[in-house]
Amino acid sequence: VLGEFLPAKHVKRIQRTINKLRRAAGRVRDWDVLAVELGNIRDQAPPSEQLAIDHLLDQYRHRRAAGLEKLTRRVRRIERKDFWDWVAKHYSAHLPIEEVRAAKEDERSLGQLAIEKIRQELEIFERASQSYRTGDVEQLHLLRLAVKRFRYVLEVFAGCLGPNFRSGIYQPVARWQESLGAINDAHEFSLRFDQLAKEATEDEIVRSLIAVRDRYTQQLEQAAWQFREGWSEGERNQVAREIRSALGITGVDPATANGPPPTDSNPLVANPDSD
Repeated sequence: VLGEFLPAKHVKRIQRTINKLRRAAGRVRDWDVLAVELGNIRDQAPPSEQLAIDHLLDQYRHRRAAGLEKLTRRVRRIERKDFWDWVAKHYSAHLPIEEVRAAKEDERSLGQLAIEKIRQELEIFERASQSYRTGDVEQLHLLRLAVKRFRYVLEVFAGCLGPNFRSGIYQPVARWQESLGAINDAHEFSLRFDQLAKEATEDEIVRSLIAVRDRYTQQLEQAAWQFREGWSEGERNQVAREIRSALGITGVDPATANGPPPTDSNPLVANPDSD
């Protein structure tokens, strides 16, 4: 989000390093999430699913340990390259803002960048909303990504937004992401159990894994239906109108809007010229 403020070489190094770290941590977290989910359903699961649940909970300890070992190696590799010292050197809290701007020759304030970024992500969200017409999982996935990006850019610039931000336009955006996240979780669990069933060699375990897969397939269908029922075009348009009105770009085509320069009277940004 803040990459436009930073030198391109810095952005590339930071993104490359953090993405590798995120992927390694994500593999460990995936097993943690699965273990928590299996623990939640274990007591209520029918006998047909119990074997698969016990089988995976037994595997969990070994697979998590292997993932954690890889994550530890990744962390140590980053430390050997002095990545964190390099970040502290260039982006210490004590670094004068003038030095950051000089490196990029960018005179925009954080408040001005907030207006630009929020507008950009709003346009992406609107296009994804207009493209969504059915309960197709791929369309739901693309919509989820757009909503997530939109929510996070609002959170990043929360300090620049007005006092009613979290009680107003933020609430439906957060609700949309949570609903779409539940759909994605069910989809991912369904795919994972399908793959585990293909990898298993014992017929009894295969049948049990398929039973658990079917549970999440049904959960996916139910979650997708609930989302479609609550996906109000009127509410989406209201959120977009409020944000566009606050940014001063009402009545402009979202695909081509550039927006006016920020002003002190802009109600969305508490102080557009703040650093």
